[in-house]
Amino acid sequence: MKFTDIVLGSIMCSPYMLHKHFFYIFHFSTFFKNIPFFSGLFTIYSRFSFPFHIRYRIIKEEFKKVFKELFKGGTANLYLTNPEDILETGIELEATPPGKNLRSIQALSGGEKTFTAIALLFAILNVRPVPFCLFDEVEAALDDNNVLTFSEYLSRYKDNTQFIIITHKKKTMEYVDTLYGITMQESGVSKLVSVKLEEKK
Repeated sequence: MKFTDIVLGSIMCSPYMLHKHFFYIFHFSTFFKNIPFFSGLFTIYSRFSFPFHIRYRIIKEEFKKVFKELFKGGTANLYLTNPEDILETGIELEATPPGKNLRSIQALSGGEKTFTAIALLFAILNVRPVPFCLFDEVEAALDDNNVLTFSEYLSRYKDNTQFIIITHKKKTMEYVDTLYGITMQESGVSKLVSVKLEEKK
């Protein structure tokens, strides 16, 4: 037996079939909502979807502000790739530094991409503060001026968040309270050295 191709649009040709189409969709969803397992999934989705939308919009607006402050101008934005399906959607980032006519982050330089990512990170920290944070050379691709801007902005969190920063940038080191380094005075023997810069300032 050979089946011919199905014309999916034909269901819309008959008012009766259109009515039955929506009738079954409604009762299908109602049926699964009455099963405990699927009911739990619907509950999880509804509880997740609403808070996500709220938090996303707040972070989006904060990201615009932080980006403009760090770059001293320019514009940035966040977009949901599939806003109708929160569980499957992605998030796209758009950034235009001052003096440039770029939108895609792929067109930015390495330092600009890094600074944009840092702006998003700071925006998230502003919206959702944390007591502890680890940075592993996040500012390695920045030039000295942007490292200074990064360090100055980072110092705003010192009263509420403790940072451990792994870095080779001297400008970043100037803004920390305590420096830790590893030295090897004897071959094969490592030694931890610490300096409290807070006392030196």
